Amino acid sequence: MAGDELTVTDALNELLLGEAPSGLPEELRDQLETAVRAALDEQRFGEAAEWVEAEATRKPKDFRVRFLASVVQEVEEDERRAAVGHRDLARALADAGDWQAVRALALRAVRLRPDERSARLIVRAWEHLEPTPERERDFRLARELCPESPELLWDACLRAEGAGDRAEADRLAVRALAGFARNRDDAAAEVALLRSLESEETETLRGVWDAVPLLAQADLPALVGNALEFLEPELLARSLHAPALQALEVLLTELDAYEAWRPLYVQTLIAQLGGEEVVGDLVRSTGLADPDQSFRESLERFRGLSKLSAGAYVEHKSWGVGRITANDGASLLVDFAERKGHRMDVDMAIRSLQPLSDRLLRVRAFADVQALRQQAEDDPPAVLLQALRETGDQATTQELRRALEDLAVPKEAWTRWWAKARKAVAEDFRVDDSEAFRQVYRAGSEEGGQSVGLPPLDASKGLRPAIASIGRLLKQHPQLEEAAIRAYGPELSARLSTASEPEERLSVLPALNRWYPERREEWAATIASALDANVGVSSVSVESDQADLLALALTGDRWLQAALSALPSRFLDVRRRALAALQERMDETVSAAMLDRLMNGRNCPEEAVALVGLALEGEEPLAAFGNAHPWHLFLGVFSALSVPSTPQTRKRALEVLSAGGALSKLLGATPCPESLVLICQIAVARAGLDVAGLRKAKELLTAVGATDLSERVQQRLAPPPEAPADDQLALAGLRLGVTYMTRLSFGMRKDEIQRLEHQLRVELPEAIKRARELGDLSENAEYHAAREAQGIVGSQVAGLKHLLQAVAFIEDIVRPDGRITLGTVAELRYEETGDVQTVWLLGEGDAHYGSEVISYTSQLGHALLAREAGDEVEFEVDGEVTKLTVVSTEPKLP
Repeated sequence: MAGDELTVTDALNELLLGEAPSGLPEELRDQLETAVRAALDEQRFGEAAEWVEAEATRKPKDFRVRFLASVVQEVEEDERRAAVGHRDLARALADAGDWQAVRALALRAVRLRPDERSARLIVRAWEHLEPTPERERDFRLARELCPESPELLWDACLRAEGAGDRAEADRLAVRALAGFARNRDDAAAEVALLRSLESEETETLRGVWDAVPLLAQADLPALVGNALEFLEPELLARSLHAPALQALEVLLTELDAYEAWRPLYVQTLIAQLGGEEVVGDLVRSTGLADPDQSFRESLERFRGLSKLSAGAYVEHKSWGVGRITANDGASLLVDFAERKGHRMDVDMAIRSLQPLSDRLLRVRAFADVQALRQQAEDDPPAVLLQALRETGDQATTQELRRALEDLAVPKEAWTRWWAKARKAVAEDFRVDDSEAFRQVYRAGSEEGGQSVGLPPLDASKGLRPAIASIGRLLKQHPQLEEAAIRAYGPELSARLSTASEPEERLSVLPALNRWYPERREEWAATIASALDANVGVSSVSVESDQADLLALALTGDRWLQAALSALPSRFLDVRRRALAALQERMDETVSAAMLDRLMNGRNCPEEAVALVGLALEGEEPLAAFGNAHPWHLFLGVFSALSVPSTPQTRKRALEVLSAGGALSKLLGATPCPESLVLICQIAVARAGLDVAGLRKAKELLTAVGATDLSERVQQRLAPPPEAPADDQLALAGLRLGVTYMTRLSFGMRKDEIQRLEHQLRVELPEAIKRARELGDLSENAEYHAAREAQGIVGSQVAGLKHLLQAVAFIEDIVRPDGRITLGTVAELRYEETGDVQTVWLLGEGDAHYGSEVISYTSQLGHALLAREAGDEVEFEVDGEVTKLTVVSTEPKLP
């Protein structure tokens, strides 16, 4: 083992024996590097590196040690230090005259870390070496890595000159001049300057003007003087005002030694701005031509005044955009939109007016709004690009709207114009719409839009916004779906398992079902649990998602619930698929379920109204509803109108109630049966309809000859002081037109109103605002969902307030002895089965008291009112008559 330990250091020690060499031949370099690499192969590199570090401390000038140190740094991938080490060693070897080693080490350094200093060493080395084909290869590599190396540019200039390409030689010479000036290489800079000044090309002379400040900053006044003396006669003839002024400003503001060139600056400035008659007095009034005044201060005064010349556009913080019509040096006249010919002192104008470019949109709108709007119509991308330029080359849809609305686009035309603009930019490179799914647009280029990354999901915003964001992304970039599955699939799946709201869980199911079809049973179970919670297909906002959910649910045992929940969809195709599924699988169970939904219009108004519409279709109304009666349809739609629902549901329900419509004709031909009379009377009495709804109902009932019900509706429209009570209700101690509930339930309703009103005032307006900021409302699912929620919550508030207008508390009822009324526990025996059931009759919304509670508004509750122990009772459910006997009754208050 001891012998192995000597192997690494032995090899290196042998190479360092004797005096330090005066050069570093290739053979020695190879031996040194081989020893270091061998240590790496033997897994002794750390030992070798420590040894080299120690030797570098002992022998800092030994070429061999310095080379070893740089090789170690290369192996350690410290490219910066290795490149510097090789370059510094190459400089030392240049002083020693070993030009082959200089060349090799400079090439090694430039490959590790491109640097003009390394390139300069390559050029110097070949100045001392015999020309070979390797020279051109070295220069080509160095030019690729260091394209602005002045030595390489000068070499290329000479070769272009030799090849007869004078224009290329001119271009390279002036670039080399700038580099030599930066490097303070006065001899090389002088040669390059003289060569550049020989050019007859205007662009070359422009480049010399650009190099003049560099020569001055390199403290080469003689070269600056030579350049200016040569350039001055060419300045005006070749229209080189701009680069000349820029160069002279640097000389006169930063370097006092060039004050003698101030008259040339003033002469050039006056010539550029239109001549003596136009700006001569203005230039002299600022002190620019006066050598006794500070050039810097005079230039600042001139710039302030020159921006306020006649014809310039300005902006005042209160008066907006204006145009200067005159400036006599002491005051100026400005035309603002509401202040024509407004006179301002020059000093005040400098402080209060902001100069504006005539390309700005607000300036163009001020100057000629019709021309700007015509361009917006003819070339939307051009106007959008200008708006983007004014907002930092990137803007959201809302920022673009703020920039363009009422200027380039009339406010009332924005939605139409934006739809047109979006289509136009999709095929125009000037605007990059690659992130339009995030409502972000950028200034584009001919190379195309930026690559699209997958944005992270905001866990704080819930699953619905997350899936909506993914949907917008994939709608615009469907090719990213595989990447989206990898990026979002695991996260969405995990968040689904912890989501508490069924609406949240349903929102993500279509995507997960599409991405992970092998987990279809898991997704089917998720939608089944949502359906059990009375959250169905129509709860999601996007048509394709509703269709996918319906298709998934139709394969499971909750298909009937799913189909019924899809009937209120605002999308025609989804409704048609749901109806088709119901019709294809129609049997007694389906028919009974449809009738149950119909009769529970207060609990599921959207589905009830949709079912009424289905029942009235075709040549045989009610054909799909088994034992349903036409007056069931009236009860379904009327009950649905009595509770909050979506605006679309309400509109459909009112249309169904129209006198002369399909329902009107059906009811006119079929009197209301005795079993439904009381139910209809109570439904009319408790309906939470507004005046318009009540009038519709009255017109229908009058048209079909239902006089008693029509009069009851009329009482709701204009109730008399003492409304007559129904006999059965009176026996139970109750009054018609009053809603009964406990005080606790009343308080719960009041709390619910407060909660919903907070949603209406705060939460939903904020949600609508956020959705609006996403742009195009026609395809904005978040906006439609928020507006739909606003309509539902508004209806809920209105319904609850109406419900509480005529409330009586169950605790205050005068209970008739022995008769069933609210606050009574009754034991019932069913005739057919002999089963015994205990029920507790309470009021509206009192179900929270327990599973035995039934409402007096239910069919069984209606039938039990005012009954006594021993009475036989009949009531009808789904067309079937049920008989029972009241075994006993007992008062019981909550």
